[in-house]
Amino acid sequence: MSSIYEIARQLGMSARTVSRVINDSSLVSAKTKQRVRDHFQAVGFSPSAAARTLVRGRADVVGIVSSTSRAHYVMELLFALECEISRRGTRCLMFTAHNAEDELAAVRALRASDVDGLFFLSAFCDDATVAALAQENPKIIFGHGPKEFHLVRTSQAAGIGDLLRRLVACGHRKIAFMGPPESMYPGHNERRDAYDAAMQRHGLGSCRTFYYAPTTLAGAHAGAARILHAADRPTAIMCFNDEMAMGTIKAAQELGIRVPEELSVTGFDGLEFGQYFIPAVTSYRIDPDAVARQMADTLFALMLDPEAHPAQVTLSGKLLKGGSIAPLRPA
Repeated sequence: MSSIYEIARQLGMSARTVSRVINDSSLVSAKTKQRVRDHFQAVGFSPSAAARTLVRGRADVVGIVSSTSRAHYVMELLFALECEISRRGTRCLMFTAHNAEDELAAVRALRASDVDGLFFLSAFCDDATVAALAQENPKIIFGHGPKEFHLVRTSQAAGIGDLLRRLVACGHRKIAFMGPPESMYPGHNERRDAYDAAMQRHGLGSCRTFYYAPTTLAGAHAGAARILHAADRPTAIMCFNDEMAMGTIKAAQELGIRVPEELSVTGFDGLEFGQYFIPAVTSYRIDPDAVARQMADTLFALMLDPEAHPAQVTLSGKLLKGGSIAPLRPA
Protein backbone atom coordinates (compact mmCIF):
# COMPACT_ATOMS: atom_id res chain seq x y z
CA MET A 1 0.00 0.00 0.00
CA SER A 2 1.17 3.55 -0.72
CA SER A 3 2.54 5.73 2.09
CA ILE A 4 1.84 9.43 2.51
CA TYR A 5 5.33 10.05 1.17
CA GLU A 6 4.55 8.10 -2.01
CA ILE A 7 1.22 9.91 -2.33
CA ALA A 8 3.02 13.24 -1.93
CA ARG A 9 5.55 12.29 -4.63
CA GLN A 10 2.78 11.28 -7.00
CA LEU A 11 0.96 14.57 -6.47
CA GLY A 12 4.08 16.74 -6.54
CA MET A 13 3.56 18.16 -3.06
CA SER A 14 5.05 17.76 0.41
CA ALA A 15 4.21 14.95 2.83
CA ARG A 16 3.25 17.66 5.30
CA THR A 17 0.54 18.93 2.98
CA VAL A 18 -0.85 15.42 2.54
CA SER A 19 -0.81 14.96 6.32
CA ARG A 20 -2.70 18.20 6.77
CA VAL A 21 -5.37 17.02 4.36
CA ILE A 22 -5.75 13.85 6.41
CA ASN A 23 -6.28 16.00 9.50
CA ASP A 24 -8.54 18.47 7.68
CA SER A 25 -6.21 21.35 8.54
CA SER A 26 -7.37 24.92 7.93
CA LEU A 27 -3.94 25.61 6.41
CA VAL A 28 -4.84 23.73 3.22
CA SER A 29 -7.23 25.14 0.62
CA ALA A 30 -10.46 23.34 -0.22
CA LYS A 31 -9.24 22.79 -3.79
CA THR A 32 -6.05 21.07 -2.63
CA LYS A 33 -7.95 18.96 -0.12
CA GLN A 34 -10.31 17.71 -2.82
CA ARG A 35 -7.42 16.90 -5.16
CA VAL A 36 -5.65 14.84 -2.49
CA ARG A 37 -8.83 13.03 -1.42
CA ASP A 38 -9.67 12.19 -5.03
CA HIS A 39 -6.20 10.70 -5.37
CA PHE A 40 -6.68 8.68 -2.17
CA GLN A 41 -9.80 7.14 -3.68
CA ALA A 42 -8.16 6.50 -7.03
CA VAL A 43 -5.23 4.57 -5.55
CA GLY A 44 -7.20 2.96 -2.72
CA PHE A 45 -5.28 4.74 0.02
CA SER A 46 -6.71 4.71 3.57
CA PRO A 47 -5.17 7.25 5.95
CA SER A 48 -3.74 5.59 9.05
CA ALA A 49 -3.48 6.71 12.63
CA ALA A 50 0.27 6.98 12.14
CA ALA A 51 -0.24 9.49 9.36
CA ARG A 52 -2.45 11.56 11.63
CA THR A 53 0.22 11.49 14.33
CA LEU A 54 2.82 12.79 11.89
CA VAL A 55 1.11 16.12 11.36
CA ARG A 56 0.12 16.57 15.00
CA GLY A 57 3.73 16.13 16.06
CA ARG A 58 5.34 18.47 13.54
CA ALA A 59 2.98 20.78 11.72
CA ASP A 60 0.19 23.30 12.27
CA VAL A 61 2.36 25.50 14.46
CA VAL A 62 2.73 29.26 14.27
CA GLY A 63 5.11 31.47 16.20
CA ILE A 64 4.64 34.68 18.17
CA VAL A 65 7.44 37.10 18.98
CA SER A 66 6.58 39.96 21.31
CA SER A 67 8.53 42.43 23.37
CA THR A 68 8.55 41.70 27.09
CA SER A 69 5.98 44.01 28.61
CA ARG A 70 4.05 44.46 31.80
CA ALA A 71 1.52 46.56 29.90
CA HIS A 72 -1.86 44.99 30.54
CA TYR A 73 -3.11 45.61 26.99
CA VAL A 74 -0.16 43.68 25.51
CA MET A 75 -0.98 40.74 27.78
CA GLU A 76 -4.64 40.94 26.73
CA LEU A 77 -3.64 40.88 23.06
CA LEU A 78 -1.25 37.95 23.44
CA PHE A 79 -3.88 35.95 25.33
CA ALA A 80 -6.50 36.72 22.66
CA LEU A 81 -4.08 35.78 19.89
CA GLU A 82 -3.19 32.48 21.54
CA CYS A 83 -6.90 31.66 21.98
CA GLU A 84 -7.61 32.54 18.34
CA ILE A 85 -4.79 30.31 17.10
CA SER A 86 -5.97 27.43 19.28
CA ARG A 87 -9.57 27.87 18.10
CA ARG A 88 -8.36 27.20 14.55
CA GLY A 89 -6.83 23.87 15.55
CA THR A 90 -3.27 25.19 15.49
CA ARG A 91 -0.64 25.40 18.18
CA CYS A 92 1.70 28.30 18.90
CA LEU A 93 5.23 28.85 20.15
CA MET A 94 5.74 32.19 21.88
CA PHE A 95 8.96 34.09 22.56
CA THR A 96 9.29 37.37 24.44
CA ALA A 97 12.25 39.72 24.12
CA HIS A 98 13.90 42.56 26.05
CA ASN A 99 15.67 44.27 23.14
CA ALA A 100 16.11 44.20 19.36
CA GLU A 101 18.79 41.50 19.49
CA ASP A 102 16.49 39.23 21.52
CA GLU A 103 13.63 39.86 19.09
CA LEU A 104 15.75 38.86 16.09
CA ALA A 105 17.11 35.80 17.91
CA ALA A 106 13.54 34.71 18.67
CA VAL A 107 12.51 35.09 15.02
CA ARG A 108 15.52 33.02 13.92
CA ALA A 109 14.75 30.32 16.50
CA LEU A 110 11.14 30.02 15.36
CA ARG A 111 12.10 29.89 11.69
CA ALA A 112 14.60 27.13 12.53
CA SER A 113 11.73 25.28 14.18
CA ASP A 114 9.95 25.28 10.80
CA VAL A 115 6.82 27.04 12.01
CA ASP A 116 4.15 27.69 9.39
CA GLY A 117 3.99 31.44 9.99
CA LEU A 118 4.90 34.20 12.42
CA PHE A 119 3.32 37.10 14.28
CA PHE A 120 5.94 39.75 15.07
CA LEU A 121 4.89 42.36 17.65
CA SER A 122 8.13 44.29 17.95
CA ALA A 123 8.87 47.19 20.28
CA PHE A 124 12.58 47.49 19.46
CA CYS A 125 13.30 46.76 15.78
CA ASP A 126 13.37 49.66 13.33
CA ASP A 127 11.67 49.73 9.93
CA ALA A 128 14.82 48.65 8.06
CA THR A 129 15.07 45.49 10.18
CA VAL A 130 11.37 44.75 9.71
CA ALA A 131 11.80 45.16 5.94
CA ALA A 132 14.72 42.73 5.90
CA LEU A 133 12.75 40.13 7.85
CA ALA A 134 9.77 40.47 5.50
CA GLN A 135 12.00 39.89 2.47
CA GLU A 136 13.58 36.81 4.07
CA ASN A 137 10.28 35.22 5.07
CA PRO A 138 7.01 36.33 3.45
CA LYS A 139 4.84 34.51 6.00
CA ILE A 140 5.14 37.09 8.79
CA ILE A 141 2.42 39.42 10.03
CA PHE A 142 3.74 42.66 11.51
CA GLY A 143 2.18 45.10 13.93
CA HIS A 144 4.20 47.91 12.38
CA GLY A 145 6.61 48.53 9.57
CA PRO A 146 6.77 49.62 5.92
CA LYS A 147 3.42 49.59 4.17
CA GLU A 148 4.57 47.21 1.43
CA PHE A 149 4.51 44.31 3.90
CA HIS A 150 1.71 42.38 5.61
CA LEU A 151 0.48 44.59 8.43
CA VAL A 152 -2.42 44.68 10.84
CA ARG A 153 -2.54 48.21 12.19
CA THR A 154 -4.71 49.89 14.79
CA SER A 155 -6.08 53.43 14.67
CA GLN A 156 -3.64 54.82 17.23
CA ALA A 157 -3.11 58.09 15.37
CA ALA A 158 -6.87 58.65 15.16
CA GLY A 159 -7.26 57.93 18.86
CA ILE A 160 -4.51 60.33 19.90
CA GLY A 161 -5.96 62.96 17.57
CA ASP A 162 -9.40 62.57 19.13
CA LEU A 163 -8.07 62.83 22.69
CA LEU A 164 -6.00 65.91 21.92
CA ARG A 165 -8.88 67.58 20.10
CA ARG A 166 -10.98 67.24 23.24
CA LEU A 167 -8.25 68.76 25.38
CA VAL A 168 -7.95 71.69 23.00
CA ALA A 169 -11.74 72.15 23.08
CA CYS A 170 -11.44 72.38 26.87
CA GLY A 171 -9.06 75.31 26.47
CA HIS A 172 -5.76 73.52 27.07
CA ARG A 173 -2.67 74.71 25.23
CA LYS A 174 0.19 73.51 27.41
CA ILE A 175 -0.39 69.84 26.61
CA ALA A 176 2.55 67.49 27.20
CA PHE A 177 3.08 63.89 26.08
CA MET A 178 4.63 61.25 28.34
CA GLY A 179 5.75 58.04 26.65
CA PRO A 180 8.26 55.20 26.84
CA PRO A 181 12.05 55.59 26.59
CA GLU A 182 13.26 56.45 23.10
CA SER A 183 14.91 53.02 22.80
CA MET A 184 11.39 51.58 22.39
CA TYR A 185 9.59 51.87 19.06
CA PRO A 186 12.59 53.48 17.31
CA GLY A 187 11.38 55.69 14.49
CA HIS A 188 7.77 54.51 14.72
CA ASN A 189 6.26 55.51 18.06
CA GLU A 190 2.86 56.15 16.49
CA ARG A 191 1.29 57.68 19.57
CA ARG A 192 4.12 60.15 20.13
CA ASP A 193 4.24 61.02 16.43
CA ALA A 194 0.45 61.46 16.35
CA TYR A 195 0.64 63.85 19.31
CA ASP A 196 3.37 65.81 17.52
CA ALA A 197 1.34 66.07 14.31
CA ALA A 198 -1.92 66.93 16.10
CA MET A 199 -0.30 69.70 18.14
CA GLN A 200 0.99 71.25 14.94
CA ARG A 201 -2.44 70.95 13.26
CA HIS A 202 -3.95 72.91 16.14
CA GLY A 203 -1.29 75.62 15.88
CA LEU A 204 0.39 74.49 19.09
CA GLY A 205 3.72 73.41 17.65
CA SER A 206 5.64 75.73 19.98
CA CYS A 207 3.90 74.16 22.98
CA ARG A 208 4.98 70.57 22.26
CA THR A 209 6.69 68.94 25.23
CA PHE A 210 7.89 65.33 25.43
CA TYR A 211 8.64 63.41 28.60
CA TYR A 212 9.93 59.85 28.83
CA ALA A 213 9.43 57.29 31.60
CA PRO A 214 8.96 53.53 32.04
CA THR A 215 5.49 52.51 30.86
CA THR A 216 4.43 51.21 34.28
CA LEU A 217 2.43 52.63 37.17
CA ALA A 218 5.56 53.14 39.29
CA GLY A 219 7.65 54.47 36.40
CA ALA A 220 5.04 57.01 35.38
CA HIS A 221 4.42 57.98 39.01
CA ALA A 222 8.08 58.89 39.47
CA GLY A 223 8.28 60.63 36.09
CA ALA A 224 5.11 62.64 36.65
CA ALA A 225 6.26 63.76 40.10
CA ARG A 226 9.31 65.40 38.49
CA ILE A 227 7.16 67.08 35.82
CA LEU A 228 4.58 68.37 38.27
CA HIS A 229 7.15 69.88 40.63
CA ALA A 230 8.09 72.38 37.90
CA ALA A 231 6.70 75.87 38.27
CA ASP A 232 5.67 76.02 34.62
CA ARG A 233 3.99 72.63 34.55
CA PRO A 234 1.59 71.61 31.76
CA THR A 235 -2.16 71.91 32.28
CA ALA A 236 -2.73 68.54 30.56
CA ILE A 237 -0.64 65.40 30.10
CA MET A 238 -1.33 62.82 27.41
CA CYS A 239 0.04 59.45 28.50
CA PHE A 240 1.19 56.58 26.29
CA ASN A 241 -1.05 54.09 28.08
CA ASP A 242 -3.52 53.83 30.93
CA GLU A 243 -0.92 52.60 33.43
CA MET A 244 1.07 55.79 32.86
CA ALA A 245 -2.09 57.87 33.20
CA MET A 246 -2.96 56.29 36.54
CA GLY A 247 0.60 56.77 37.81
CA THR A 248 0.41 60.42 36.76
CA ILE A 249 -2.94 60.97 38.49
CA LYS A 250 -1.60 59.38 41.67
CA ALA A 251 1.48 61.64 41.63
CA ALA A 252 -0.71 64.71 41.13
CA GLN A 253 -3.00 63.76 43.99
CA GLU A 254 -0.04 63.29 46.32
CA LEU A 255 1.16 66.80 45.44
CA GLY A 256 -2.26 68.28 46.14
CA ILE A 257 -2.97 68.90 42.43
CA ARG A 258 -6.60 68.12 41.69
CA VAL A 259 -7.46 66.00 38.65
CA PRO A 260 -9.18 67.12 36.50
CA GLU A 261 -9.79 70.59 37.99
CA GLU A 262 -6.11 71.61 37.93
CA LEU A 263 -4.60 68.96 35.66
CA SER A 264 -6.22 66.96 32.88
CA VAL A 265 -4.81 63.51 32.07
CA THR A 266 -5.53 61.07 29.23
CA GLY A 267 -4.46 57.47 28.77
CA PHE A 268 -4.64 54.95 25.94
CA ASP A 269 -5.76 51.29 25.65
CA GLY A 270 -8.99 51.66 27.64
CA LEU A 271 -8.18 49.13 30.35
CA GLU A 272 -11.13 47.93 32.41
CA PHE A 273 -9.53 48.77 35.74
CA GLY A 274 -8.78 52.29 34.46
CA GLN A 275 -12.53 52.84 34.27
CA TYR A 276 -12.83 52.02 37.99
CA PHE A 277 -9.96 54.32 38.96
CA ILE A 278 -10.80 57.64 40.65
CA PRO A 279 -11.21 59.59 38.50
CA ALA A 280 -11.92 57.17 35.66
CA VAL A 281 -9.30 57.54 32.94
CA THR A 282 -10.33 59.20 29.68
CA SER A 283 -8.82 56.83 27.14
CA TYR A 284 -9.06 55.18 23.71
CA ARG A 285 -9.85 51.47 23.39
CA ILE A 286 -9.04 49.13 20.51
CA ASP A 287 -10.58 45.69 21.14
CA PRO A 288 -7.71 43.14 21.48
CA ASP A 289 -10.03 40.27 20.51
CA ALA A 290 -10.83 41.99 17.21
CA VAL A 291 -7.12 42.65 16.61
CA ALA A 292 -6.28 39.00 17.31
CA ARG A 293 -8.99 37.75 14.93
CA GLN A 294 -7.78 40.02 12.14
CA MET A 295 -4.16 39.05 12.67
CA ALA A 296 -5.06 35.35 12.58
CA ASP A 297 -7.25 35.80 9.47
CA THR A 298 -4.42 37.58 7.69
CA LEU A 299 -1.71 35.07 8.61
CA PHE A 300 -3.77 31.97 7.86
CA ALA A 301 -4.72 33.38 4.45
CA LEU A 302 -1.06 34.15 3.81
CA MET A 303 -0.02 30.62 4.74
CA LEU A 304 -2.44 29.30 2.12
CA ASP A 305 -1.12 31.71 -0.50
CA PRO A 306 2.37 33.10 0.28
CA GLU A 307 2.33 35.04 -3.00
CA ALA A 308 -0.75 37.02 -1.99
CA HIS A 309 -0.64 40.79 -2.29
CA PRO A 310 0.40 42.35 1.04
CA ALA A 311 -2.58 42.98 3.28
CA GLN A 312 -3.11 46.43 4.77
CA VAL A 313 -5.70 46.33 7.53
CA THR A 314 -6.45 49.10 10.05
CA LEU A 315 -8.82 48.48 12.96
CA SER A 316 -10.66 51.35 14.62
CA GLY A 317 -11.30 51.90 18.32
CA LYS A 318 -13.55 54.04 20.46
CA LEU A 319 -13.15 56.89 22.91
CA LEU A 320 -13.85 56.14 26.58
CA LYS A 321 -15.02 59.30 28.34
CA GLY A 322 -13.74 59.16 31.89
CA GLY A 323 -13.51 61.87 34.50
CA SER A 324 -9.83 62.75 34.07
CA ILE A 325 -10.23 65.77 31.76
CA ALA A 326 -12.08 69.04 32.28
CA PRO A 327 -12.15 72.62 30.92
CA LEU A 328 -9.11 74.70 31.83
CA ARG A 329 -9.78 76.90 34.85
CA PRO A 330 -8.93 80.60 34.53
CA ALA A 331 -5.59 81.46 36.12
